Amino acid sequence: MTTLTIEELKGLAEQTSIASVSDVMKPKAYQVIIPGLIAVRPEKKLFGQAVTVRSLPAREDCIAHTQKTFANKVPNGDPMMYALQLCGPGKVLVVDASGYSDAAIGGDMKFAIIEALGGEGLVTDGAIRDQREFREEFNFATYCKGFTPLVGTGRILYAHDVNVDINCGGTLVRPNDYIFGDGDGVIVIPETQIERTLNAAIATEKLHRYIRDKSVREKVTYGDIVLRQAEWIDDYLAWANLTPEQKVTLEH
Repeated sequence: MTTLTIEELKGLAEQTSIASVSDVMKPKAYQVIIPGLIAVRPEKKLFGQAVTVRSLPAREDCIAHTQKTFANKVPNGDPMMYALQLCGPGKVLVVDASGYSDAAIGGDMKFAIIEALGGEGLVTDGAIRDQREFREEFNFATYCKGFTPLVGTGRILYAHDVNVDINCGGTLVRPNDYIFGDGDGVIVIPETQIERTLNAAIATEKLHRYIRDKSVREKVTYGDIVLRQAEWIDDYLAWANLTPEQKVTLEH
């Protein structure tokens, strides 16, 4: 577990990319990129902890039971409304759309509250409505399968539970996992791995930049440079100015 604040972790995330995070997580037993999502505002980075919503196919008896279950949390008993209330600073709403990518989990009216509450953004393996508002009005980062005018909520799918483990696009997302997105996509980092993963990604990102620039200057491929690591590693370490936590990650 990390002792850093969300703002300190966000500062680390600003120094790296999901490509580098994916590189340092690759040797692990899990790979946690959520595939097939588009970055609605690719210039905006996303970083925060997951508030998860699990959806199910819409069926009247199930919806009625769910609304009764959540009636003590929100007046209309809609789990999505409850989840949205939890999306303050440092939080990302992550919605499992139950396999439906051609019907919307919601649109501008539903998700405008994320910005009002200071939430970090929205991730879903489903579709959303109101493309212009998400691209031009909202300042939070959004990742989705695409846009559609077709309403899904209550007709095709319905939010069923909040802050449970979900399957989002084939990727496991657990409550409080860290969600990191940039123009290349979005990745999930387990809460227990966050600090080390970000530090390792920063060290890797700087190493790749050093090798890339050296390759251009010397007009040789990066493969040739990697083979001569003993010749330049001290120069890299002096240039990179890594923290002790970042240097440790290079040793493993």
